[in-house]
Amino acid sequence: MTNTVKDCRVLTKGQQILVELNQAISEIKNLETHCCAEHLEPLRHCAETLELVAIDIASVCTNGACWQQIRQMLTDAGFEISEELDDDLSQIYSGSDSCLD
Repeated sequence: MTNTVKDCRVLTKGQQILVELNQAISEIKNLETHCCAEHLEPLRHCAETLELVAIDIASVCTNGACWQQIRQMLTDAGFEISEELDDDLSQIYSGSDSCLD
């Protein structure tokens, strides 16, 4: 990742946070199998919100780099990126100056 923030502690801590967020999301999804139907939607909302937080953290840690670099940081932490999300964020980040390298 060429576009990381200058302080490597931010990148290291960000990677740790992403791994822990991914574990938390997995635990939330596991809860879905044990909860009643009325709790499924709130649990899914929590998981989706944490996924968005993870994307924001990866963006900060890569100093707003290209989606490919952000995606790499997320996948290194164990996140699975859906094809739809990948396509959407590729388009959003395609206008970024850091993607023109």
